[in-house]
Order: sequence, then structure tokens, then C-alpha cells
Amino acid sequence: MIRILLLTAIASVAPSISPSAAGQAPKKSTSPPAEKPVAKFQVDFRVQISSDLDKQRAVIWINLLKELGAAGVSQVPGEPAPPKPGEKTEPAIESGGGGRVLVRGMIGPSGNLFIGTDGFKMADRARLAALIKSLQAEGVPAPDAAAPMWGLGQAQIELLQGELKQHSEFSLKDKPFDSFLNEFRGRVKLPIKTTPEAQQLAKGLKLTATTKELTLGAALAYVLGQNGLAWEPRHGAGGSVTMLIMPRDESRRPWPVGLDSDQFPGNVAPNLMANARFQTTDTPLDEVLTAFRRALHMEVLLDRAGLIEHDMNPDTLRSTIQIPSGTYHSAIKKTLGPMGLKYELRIDEANRAFLWVTWSDAVGPTKKKI
Repeated sequence: MIRILLLTAIASVAPSISPSAAGQAPKKSTSPPAEKPVAKFQVDFRVQISSDLDKQRAVIWINLLKELGAAGVSQVPGEPAPPKPGEKTEPAIESGGGGRVLVRGMIGPSGNLFIGTDGFKMADRARLAALIKSLQAEGVPAPDAAAPMWGLGQAQIELLQGELKQHSEFSLKDKPFDSFLNEFRGRVKLPIKTTPEAQQLAKGLKLTATTKELTLGAALAYVLGQNGLAWEPRHGAGGSVTMLIMPRDESRRPWPVGLDSDQFPGNVAPNLMANARFQTTDTPLDEVLTAFRRALHMEVLLDRAGLIEHDMNPDTLRSTIQIPSGTYHSAIKKTLGPMGLKYELRIDEANRAFLWVTWSDAVGPTKKKI
């Protein structure tokens, strides 16, 4: 049992070859040839080619891309042209789902290949090969931190926040994924789509989660993330926004379960500074977190998927500790630390604070090697 006493209102190396002796032929190396790295991602090109380009040169480009590792090269109808000012364009490199990377390019009359703002001549074979090799190994490059999030404008971000800041009030117990998604669609005006890979992953999936006052955006990210999925916003018709659900490992920038707060904890969550005095005796983790929710009057989310990924079973974690005094900010750290856990203070789309409890890289178990 856990007892909480509130004291306030709340609170190659190529083999080294020696010069051959006179009259002796160099010995052949017996070392096995280096294995070619296995590509984790299939890279496909879709290329717009100018009708003014010599067709033989176009064929040379297609053959070169395949020679450098492209799994497929297809020609897209239309004349290549630079985007007009303010025009929204499809990303040059994006996930095609199912371990595929889609690269969009164009070849103008000059015979040069353009991928986004990067130009390649035939002589740039090595640079192009390096790009394809990188995509095969790492997939879609991580987004530029300085770029607008998901390429959305301020008006679209505000549209998203307006739709997603209402209370989620999820109380899910073995809820079928399709049923959950249909109910969610009824609560927002934005279109919600799922990739074929996400739909396949979600077959037979039963969702269990409680989120209460957490906003819809953070709650959806939480529920999906705990089940190997994620969602990202996408440009919609007429400046609107579409919500796209995909497998978590195919998302380069998933919508987050809240944002890190840059404010002093006592300002964004005053109850963390309240006096705490309690003790636990072989208390299950779920009971500890429930007590913290009641004491702090805020949501406390457990990153169960993160714990399991790090060989931690949240159902077997128990706490025995005595906290004679101090703030909840300090007391929660002292309580979670011996279990290999930590908490982060985050805020949702409505700027409400909540606690995110996850594994601790400082004292927790070593991450699995894949």
C-alpha cells in the first residue's frame, strides 16, 4: 500500500602488401572479399524528363541510377519546372512505406538531374552514388531542425492546434483499432488517413489507455506510439491539413506526446513545488503513479512501450522508499530512480502540464542491441 500525506492543499582495410622479393611473383591475398552492405531500404526514383532532352541521354540517366543502386526508375508525365513562389510542392525525398524511399527528380533540357535544390551532372556520379547509398542505409533524411515543422505554415499549425486542443477523455479497454479511429474521426474536422502498412499493423490490435484531460493531439500520439504507430500532419487541399497514420519506424518526425517545457517547473506545474511526505512499501508502479496523479492534479503517462523496449516489465516494478520531506519535484525523482525510471515535465496543445514517465538512460538498463 502507498500512503501519501499532503502537507499543503496540494499539491578495408586492404591487406598490407610487402614489396615482392626479386624474381618472386606477389602472393595473392587469401582474405575473403568484403561483404557488400545489405540495403535496409529500397530506393525508387520518379523523374520528370524534359521533352527537349535527347532521348539517348535520358536512357543514360535511367541506366546510371539503376547502376548506382536505384531499385526502380519511372518517368513521370509533365514538363519539369521550378516551383512558383508560394507554391506547395511534394517533398523530394520521402517514405514510400514498406521499407521504401521515394525520390522525386527532374531532368531539364540541359541534361542535369535535380533532386530538390541539389543538382547533379553526369560527372557527379560519386556524389549521387553516396546519396543513394545513404538512403539505402538510413532511409529518409531527418528533417532540418530550422525548417518549418512538417513543412506547414503558421496558419496550418494553428488549424491543427485548434482541432487538437480539446480534452481527449480516452478510457480504452481492449478497444479495436478501427473502432477507435472511427470515433476519433467523429471528433475532429480534419481528414485522417492510414498507410497500407499501418492498416496491416493495426489488424487485430486492441487498444488500452486512459488519458482524461490530455489533449486529442498528444493523446492520439500516445495511444499510437504505445502500439508501434505514429501520426504526422500532411498538406491537404486548399491549405487544409490531413492527419496521416503510419508505422512508427517509418516516421521521421512523429507528432509528439507533448512538448518539453522551457519554463521553471514551479511556474508551469505549481503542485510540483508543494511539500511531499510519503512512503511506499513494495508498492506496484501503477499504484505509485495513480497516487501522483491524485496529489498533483495532473495527468501522468507511463511509456510502457519504451520500458518494454529496454527489457523492463512495468507490471513487475515496485517501489519501497520513505520521503520524509521535500517537494514533489524532488520526491518523484527519488521514487522513480531506484526503479530505473525518470519523469519529464511536458505540455500538451492546450499548454496544460503533464508528466511523462519513461526509462532512465542514467541508471536504467542498457538498450537492446538490434
